[in-house]
Amino acid sequence: MFIGDASYWWDSMSRTRTPKQQLALTWEQFKKELMDKYFPQSLRDFKESEFLQLKQGNMSLMDYERKFDQLSRYAPHLVDTEIKKTRRFEQGLNPDISMILMSHRFTSYREMLERAHAIWYQKANAEQHHQLYDQQDRGHIGKRK
Repeated sequence: MFIGDASYWWDSMSRTRTPKQQLALTWEQFKKELMDKYFPQSLRDFKESEFLQLKQGNMSLMDYERKFDQLSRYAPHLVDTEIKKTRRFEQGLNPDISMILMSHRFTSYREMLERAHAIWYQKANAEQHHQLYDQQDRGHIGKRK
């Protein structure tokens, strides 16, 4: 069901095999050949490195979670258990969230994520209130009561 360049590639691959070889082609072999053609090992290595270096930084928690999910596909061996996935996610979080989370023993990635979101929202609300009070205080500077 290939179209365009992929169809030409597959036709070329099929012509270089005997009918017996084509029948013996496994799904795993096919996926490997397809990946080698359209997603070379050097690019896979780069994406894995990008995943290893992923930090929340100034991203929102939702954006960090999304990026984590996208990049984790390139390093499945690093997130193949709940514990590994949870620890890897925690390692990339900003310290103010990860320090709180590390004191807990979570039974699942989902549980840790829910707690991280709760911390993130509490922190965001506190910062919003702090900014609001700062603005109100600046508005009173130099004015008589």
